[in-house]
Amino acid sequence: MTNIFNKVFFNKDLNKKAWKIKGVQTDPTQNEQDDNIDIKDADINLIITKEKGLNDIMATIQVNGQEYSFILYDEVIKHINKLHDPKER
Repeated sequence: MTNIFNKVFFNKDLNKKAWKIKGVQTDPTQNEQDDNIDIKDADINLIITKEKGLNDIMATIQVNGQEYSFILYDEVIKHINKLHDPKER
């Protein structure tokens, strides 16, 4: 199965970094008032990729056999950078 990552970055010169993150899976239909909130452990792979010479940054999240890829737009990157600004703490 060809995913969006392969379509966008096939045979390119890439800067790529991956992390394995421990997370949880919850039922999106539940809310804080539910008595028996169902939480399951999940291993999440987060991959950040940038093609050399281009500005687009692709994030790929793999969890439970599913893969989700999306481009991190400038607005998102600026917000993340702002969160790390010591003046904002």
